[in-house]
Amino acid sequence: MLNYLPKPKSSFLQWHITERCNLRCKHCYQTSYETPEMPLPKMLSIVDEYVELLDLWGIDGRMQVTGGEPFVRKDIFDILEKIHENRHKLKFNIMSNGFYITKDIAKRLKDLQIDFFQISIEGEEHTNDYIRGKGAYKRIVEGAKILVEEGIHTSFSFTATSINSKEYFKVLEIAKSLGVNSLWSDRLVPWGAGKQIQEQMLQPLDVKEHYEKITKISKELEKNGSKTRLSRNRTLYFMADPERQDHHPWANHCDGVGTRGMTVLCDGTVYPCRRLPIKVGNVMQQSLFEIWYGNEWMWKLRDKNNYKNEKCGSCELFERCGGGAPCIAYGYSGTPFATDPQCWKAFDKIPEAEELAKAAIIESGKEPEYWEHVIVQDKSKELGEHFELNNGRIYYCNGLKVEAKDIEKENDNAVYLSVIDLEDFEIDAFLNKIKNKAIKKLLISIKNLNNAESIKNKSKIINLLAYLKNKNIDFKLTMPLPREWFGFDYYKVSRALNAPASWKESMELFYIENGQIKIKNVVNVDGPKLKYMPSRSQIYEYFSYFYSRQNRLNKPKEELIQVKAV
Repeated sequence: MLNYLPKPKSSFLQWHITERCNLRCKHCYQTSYETPEMPLPKMLSIVDEYVELLDLWGIDGRMQVTGGEPFVRKDIFDILEKIHENRHKLKFNIMSNGFYITKDIAKRLKDLQIDFFQISIEGEEHTNDYIRGKGAYKRIVEGAKILVEEGIHTSFSFTATSINSKEYFKVLEIAKSLGVNSLWSDRLVPWGAGKQIQEQMLQPLDVKEHYEKITKISKELEKNGSKTRLSRNRTLYFMADPERQDHHPWANHCDGVGTRGMTVLCDGTVYPCRRLPIKVGNVMQQSLFEIWYGNEWMWKLRDKNNYKNEKCGSCELFERCGGGAPCIAYGYSGTPFATDPQCWKAFDKIPEAEELAKAAIIESGKEPEYWEHVIVQDKSKELGEHFELNNGRIYYCNGLKVEAKDIEKENDNAVYLSVIDLEDFEIDAFLNKIKNKAIKKLLISIKNLNNAESIKNKSKIINLLAYLKNKNIDFKLTMPLPREWFGFDYYKVSRALNAPASWKESMELFYIENGQIKIKNVVNVDGPKLKYMPSRSQIYEYFSYFYSRQNRLNKPKEELIQVKAV
């Protein structure tokens, strides 16, 4: 479990296992229906990675499986069964268009302990089919009936636009007649196909009227004990019911901005949220841990100072609201840090996009401040003297600032850094490089040291280090030697061979360049800017993860599977 890095109080991962879909909804935020997909083994490994991350955080999580249309993927139940195997840590739900629901599928989902099933609906039959496609309404109704009969918690989702917002309450009657458990209404996100119908965004005062009606009817349903409830835990809703008590700190503002959630697409691309298409990484090359803690956008999005723009920064509701919906602000104005263009407290009418973007804060110069649902475990600023470095210079354990020179190019009295690749290493060639050089200090970094084949090179490395020791060359390894090489004598031999006896000791070879934490030639991974990870303990914890996972990072990359649109 992590002891120093900031971590969330709760977590979900929205997983778009495919972007293929049998529908072409007019407001869809996708931009492609032929995105290549990860092979099944890689898909299954993502479940393991997420569970590992949850274990590091010491919390349980949720996987929201969706698409495209998730049931287009034929191996969906292989994926769901993998999630079910981890039910001690994971809940899961499915978001679908409802076309593929059968009694057999519903029974299998019930056996896998699905938490809830969400189906999208946009109005009565004529309006729904105009938006989602001919015949969609009947399939939605049929699918909802099957799910309700099987005892699966069923939810309807509704995207409100100027075309269909008045039909929300007719959808409520449909939901009640079917026994659907919940109905919620969100707003059009102007991205993908939705960008083409941006003019259908509700005006701020229309959103206010819509949400106030939902609030009123929701209270009546609760009072009357209705099975069907109206969900109101979305951005701006709380302003229609200012006296409502918040059960969670994230109840009112977006929770998909690097604080609780992230989204993995079928090709491995990771977004903070599917509706906020800012690429923050790819699980084909990076771990979820690296993306969560290493990507600068993730840190910016969880820093509340960046949302304190011209309008929101002076608003007394900011701490509850958080600036509204970053996805809508981004789709409309190009920055997630703009004021929500549909906020009726800020605007009577949606402002011009350029005006909105101009008033936003792209990156605050203030010290980061995080939302309440991010636990900041180490608030110290104790870097220590061994970490500060600029302009490509490194610091090592005695605190001396020196520049590490390339051993093949320099021949003066210098500190050298030599990188040894065990897959192509000969002692004689190495010794020729240092022959006749006046070496002040020799830092040695060994690539592929933790590979399974490294034991074959044990004698080479030990002989080299013994030779350097006998020649009185002042050298230091930048990483620990494999523990299995020496057994109980590990610490004794490490000291004798000038090798760090622990990962923490090797961390004294960190350096910071232009505000960026780096430790190249050890794990070959950069850290975020120092402002986001200010303490020595956080830095140790961040990089120790990569060191312990080196074998996984070095494994062969898997290939994506090309698919055709449905």
